[in-house]
Amino acid sequence: MKSNKIRLEPSSISIESILVGTADMLRFMAEEKDVTIHMRLPESVPYIYADEHRVTQIVTNMLHNALKFTPAGNITIEVSSDASHLYFKVIDTGIGMDAKTQARIFIPYEKGEDSISESEGIGLGLSISRQLAELHGGSLTAESVFGEGSVFTLSLPLDADRTELYKVKTMSLIESAASEQLSEPHIQAFSGYRILAIDDDPVNLMVLKQALEADGYQISTTASATEFVHQLDTYRWDLLIIDVMMPEISGFRLTKRIRSRYSLTELPVLLLTARSQPEDVYAGFQAGANEYVTKPVDMLELKMRIKSLLELKSSIEVRLSMEAAWLQAQIHPHFLFNTLNTIGALSAIDNDRMLRLLQEFGNYLQASFNGKNLSSRIPIEKEMDLVRSYLYIQKERFGERLQVNWEIDHEIQFSIPPLTLQPLVENAVLHGLQPKEDGGTILIHLFRKGNNAFIQIKDNGIGIPSAKQRLLHPSDGHRNSIGLINTHSRLQKLNGCGLILCSEEGVGTTIQISIPLGEQTEDQQP
Repeated sequence: MKSNKIRLEPSSISIESILVGTADMLRFMAEEKDVTIHMRLPESVPYIYADEHRVTQIVTNMLHNALKFTPAGNITIEVSSDASHLYFKVIDTGIGMDAKTQARIFIPYEKGEDSISESEGIGLGLSISRQLAELHGGSLTAESVFGEGSVFTLSLPLDADRTELYKVKTMSLIESAASEQLSEPHIQAFSGYRILAIDDDPVNLMVLKQALEADGYQISTTASATEFVHQLDTYRWDLLIIDVMMPEISGFRLTKRIRSRYSLTELPVLLLTARSQPEDVYAGFQAGANEYVTKPVDMLELKMRIKSLLELKSSIEVRLSMEAAWLQAQIHPHFLFNTLNTIGALSAIDNDRMLRLLQEFGNYLQASFNGKNLSSRIPIEKEMDLVRSYLYIQKERFGERLQVNWEIDHEIQFSIPPLTLQPLVENAVLHGLQPKEDGGTILIHLFRKGNNAFIQIKDNGIGIPSAKQRLLHPSDGHRNSIGLINTHSRLQKLNGCGLILCSEEGVGTTIQISIPLGEQTEDQQP
């Protein structure tokens, strides 16, 4: 700046996406503080003629400065305009400044005497931000009352000619893609894997679509957040590519919304953005992104990162399918023999009970060996049907020694990893109730609390000694309770939370599963 070497690259831009992205980035930083960020934008925000990168620097500095000196309270963002300029205000309820401090804050290397700590910079941010604003033909001013808060106002010239928005903005991405086409080696893609991408710039989407379709990917693109969510709910996707700077909703917030429904391994997210500051990257990963790629895009790097994410997702799905198939094979021969013996015995005394048992036995076998059990999720009703058939069979065997109670909220609809409940119920029957001479009762309880569905499997059996309750943890190396270990591991991978076990020796055992409800839908194919 002192050497007059700053060269602006102005273009017609909308400040709305800059504000939304920056505010959401700072919201993640504000989570540890009692600070609420509000945004007041007019229905139509006029275009400005400015250097997008430099405007982002100014806006980020203004908002970060407000957050830094607001221990608790509110930060409000306001946008207005007149015939020639757009005005961006940051209003905080922080510590404020006295008149002496206000006179010095735009002087290089100056800091207010009421700075929160000496480690928060050397007083260059506001000085540079003001100079950048003035280089644009605008201004940066401050008003403050000590102890009550501050108001910083940035003014920038409007775009009088309304230059086409996307012309300069996407040039770096287009040039990058074009140059890569000359020397880029072929990358073998996962043919048939489906990618959904969102960017408010249609040219970016066009370049992305052409580049990835050439490698065999099926890619759908949209510039609308509403359409993105609709497609997300309608089809099954293997990877999402999300632009951070969008006017409707920032990529940070959209990613966080996705993470409330899908785990990191279930649906990878790659953020694509021109924002490359450490705090931006931190906010992206905190929101739940798997990868973070900055513009201008190196297309070869982007393709390699996409390939790595899909390979990881594929390997996890294969492992889960193998575990599900392996779990299917764990139907013990003695269970089959005992069931067949019970059917034979009933044939001599009660044909109706025999036929019902045969029907439930068939349902049990069909559900246990269903090919859909190799999927990542199935509707809860399907899993409950398997449990009902299993318990019916066992009740026919054990008679009055086994009592079953159901408390099910049938209004709750969600999906669950297959073969999740049946191994837990089997464990309760065989290891909790069967050893008791007089048997006992098992309760299957499904209820909703907040945004989660809870499933509890309770028995009043012999319980688990505290020394053996570590069997739930795969890392302990135990193999005596494979159903628990497998279910716990699969739930952790898909939902981020495993089983919760509570047991008291001689009293019984309760195992609880929590499933985030969000807006789950069954996988659908186009």
